[in-house]
Amino acid sequence: MAKFLLNAVRWLDAGRKGLVGVDASLEKLCGLFSEEEVKSQVSELTGNMSVYCCPSYSDKQVETIHAFVAEGGGLLIGGQACFLPLGWPHLHHSTRKERPGKSAHHCRRGSQSSFLQAW
Repeated sequence: MAKFLLNAVRWLDAGRKGLVGVDASLEKLCGLFSEEEVKSQVSELTGNMSVYCCPSYSDKQVETIHAFVAEGGGLLIGGQACFLPLGWPHLHHSTRKERPGKSAHHCRRGSQSSFLQAW
């Protein structure tokens, strides 16, 4: 998984070798990034970052994230996938619909920016 995350962040960075911002809930990523000489810091999203890593379970900073992605910033959203049997489509639909963080997921629509959702 470490190799996947590093490759994802490097792809989202698009060769800029910029600062990778990491939400406090994912601070362990900074240890991984520092081992591979990827500049990172635990922080809320700021304008000097090229990539931002955040959890999928929060609607915190949604407007700021939308603007960041629209302006070409890379966004890595991490979360835990859950398996819902196809025989329960009503449960699957309502779970997706009411899920915290769904607003940030929709920012990729209509935008050509780099966006990666890691499940």
